[in-house]
Amino acid sequence: MRPIDITKDLSIRSYVVLTGKSSLEIRTDTFQVDEVGSEQLVDVCHTVMVALDKTTNRPVQIRSLADGEEEQAARTEVVKQLRAKRAEQQQQIPSFQGKAPAPPKQDEMQSMHALIKEARDSAGADVEMMGDWTFTNSLMIYPERRNMHGKLFGGFVASTAYDLAYFCARAFCGGNLPFALGFDQMRFFAPVSIGDQLNFTARVVYTEGKIMRVWVDVEQLDPNLILGKGLGPSPGTLTNQMEFIFAHPSNDVTKIVPGSYTEVIRYLGAQRWQENTGPTEQHIVNYRSFIRSK
Repeated sequence: MRPIDITKDLSIRSYVVLTGKSSLEIRTDTFQVDEVGSEQLVDVCHTVMVALDKTTNRPVQIRSLADGEEEQAARTEVVKQLRAKRAEQQQQIPSFQGKAPAPPKQDEMQSMHALIKEARDSAGADVEMMGDWTFTNSLMIYPERRNMHGKLFGGFVASTAYDLAYFCARAFCGGNLPFALGFDQMRFFAPVSIGDQLNFTARVVYTEGKIMRVWVDVEQLDPNLILGKGLGPSPGTLTNQMEFIFAHPSNDVTKIVPGSYTEVIRYLGAQRWQENTGPTEQHIVNYRSFIRSK
């Protein structure tokens, strides 16, 4: 909503804004005091959670949220609008994930053909192959990272994924410091247990102008498939996926080109989000102007 000044304190407030039978949606607002001493809303995050029985780990019924004051009603209305928008996005941005993924469209495959042909004709002089910009980080999960359910704290997964994504983006920028514009997708598939061995893989999956989209896969490794000199051919079980958006501080970045069908699917998925949600060049200009003013 507004760029955050890292030199000033933040105030974070969370509210339950919508409830279902066992699920609830939490809105978290972040505030910061501006130059004239007025508190400004700088960021909003909506998190959907499910109440689980601590013994069976199955969903349990929760109390319903009573109609409250006008401010509460306004927040609930915003949530309903966001849910409608998410449903609309799912129609506009068919996902390649799930049991029945939407195949690439004809115009998408034509654009892929043109991009790959351009890379071949230029002998790779003006492009970078996606497989060459893939970085990994493997680690063990220790008890100090557990949450109240005895599983790995999700914030640690997100933080570690972001660190690797930023490393990947900076490398792609030739050592220049990119700035983060946000993230579009953050998917959860399975919890991580204490003692698990995880592998994080970050790759640049899409570029446009100054913008880079970096996709991170998090996998729980099967110890029996870890070879003596690295990972086996089937690394493990996918637990999380995240897509982060970065921008070069001054120049357009080199085009990234997929080298396999799997990479084509990653590229097109990121392209669909970019076309429907941005960020635009104006977002980058606004952000840079804010940074220079500090």
